[in-house]
Amino acid sequence: MPRTGVQRILRNDELKEEQPKEPLSLKTPDPAPRPGEPPRTQLRRIPDSERKPESRKEERRPEPPKRPEPKVPEERPREKRPEAAAKKPSRHPEREKLKPLSKDDLAFTQRTIRRVKERPGASTAILLVLLLVSGGLYGLLWKQRNTPSRKLTKAAGEYLFALKEKNFGAAYEALSAESKASLSADRFTELQEKGDWSFDDLEIKSLTEKWGFITYKLYGSNASGEDWMHFVLENGLWKRAYWWHLMTPIEEALARRDFQAALKYANEAAELNPRDPLVNSYLCEAAYGLGRWDAALKVCRRTFQAADKFNSRLEPKDVFHLHSLVADIYRNKLGRLSEAVGEYNIMLAFPLLDADSRCDTMLARADAHQLLKEYAEAVPDYEEAGKHCRNLHDQAYAERGVKILSGLGGEEAIQRLKSHKMPGDENTLFAWRRKVRENLARELKAAVEDLAFQETWTAEHLAGPVYKVTVTDRSTPILSGEVNLLDHSIKVNIHVR
Repeated sequence: MPRTGVQRILRNDELKEEQPKEPLSLKTPDPAPRPGEPPRTQLRRIPDSERKPESRKEERRPEPPKRPEPKVPEERPREKRPEAAAKKPSRHPEREKLKPLSKDDLAFTQRTIRRVKERPGASTAILLVLLLVSGGLYGLLWKQRNTPSRKLTKAAGEYLFALKEKNFGAAYEALSAESKASLSADRFTELQEKGDWSFDDLEIKSLTEKWGFITYKLYGSNASGEDWMHFVLENGLWKRAYWWHLMTPIEEALARRDFQAALKYANEAAELNPRDPLVNSYLCEAAYGLGRWDAALKVCRRTFQAADKFNSRLEPKDVFHLHSLVADIYRNKLGRLSEAVGEYNIMLAFPLLDADSRCDTMLARADAHQLLKEYAEAVPDYEEAGKHCRNLHDQAYAERGVKILSGLGGEEAIQRLKSHKMPGDENTLFAWRRKVRENLARELKAAVEDLAFQETWTAEHLAGPVYKVTVTDRSTPILSGEVNLLDHSIKVNIHVR
């Protein structure tokens, strides 16, 4: 609890007599002076009212001090040095003749010189090694950055990017010199895709000293998938081998069977890009149409090799058609049946072969086996062909082949021999035998029925399509004939008249 202060109340007379007290001061009084010190005077603050105004004099900025003049040093009198004033010796040690060095001194000197020489030699060698290593690394890096594959990829990317950005002028300049000579810039622009598209995944599939083949992924509204390009090296730069402007004239010439014009345009395309399988396929078809069998075989084989190595616009059905041309040349033009069978084997190995193509190819191979007298291989081909043929004529042909080669064509062989005509005679063999019997009966003055002729026609299967037909009267052979039911050849042997 706070303490309560008690204050005495003064009377009126005490109030008058009481003097005002000095205010309390919190300042500690000054201590008394020490013995021997003068008395201390108490300082008092002068109020502002008692202060006298000070007179202000005009203030002036003092002038800067003047720069002192440089002092010229006084010339001191020169004093002669005692050693300079001394008399110079008449002999100079540096002019005296050097004494010859001893062997020890020479050995030490040589070691010192050798050591001094070795040090800069080692540092120079190290510097040369560092320079060689850095130069080799730089050369290796430069070589890696300037390899043909990197240059080819860069050229292909720049060409495709120019086409993508519709910068057809820059893309045209990326063509080979022969391509630009064969195609104008305006025509090149007309052939390009006008829609938006993009590309990715450039990959080199083949690279030689002069030719490069590169694939890429195409993404567009009209077509997407894998595409490809051929490049040729010109003056150290990879250029696009472009020939698409010749495709339409070639196909139009082939459609109207103008093989001479087709061959002309195809040769021009081959000069621009001889490695494209499609170009070689045009050459093959044009040469076949012109009857140039050897040339057709050469370019067709080149087409097959290129198609196995490079991507192309050739579809499987196009390659199948070229093999059929080659097989026809081997079988029907050159008579090389074994090569024809090889082509048929390749054709039948094509995946997703339609029924009609399989039927025709099986029948053609069966015929080739039959001509080669390989009857054991021909019969299964005829049987298999009959399963795929949808045309009634083809079905009948396959069934007949199986029947003849299986030895079931004897009756047909007999009828074929009966209808055969001998050279220089308008009568058939059957009519000729009837006329012989009539002439004999007339000579004997008897009826034909009374003579009791007993002629019989029998057939025997020799091999493949060949049958032997024999005509006998009782047990006497009159004539015989070898009948080939497939090539329709007949050979007749007459024994008696």
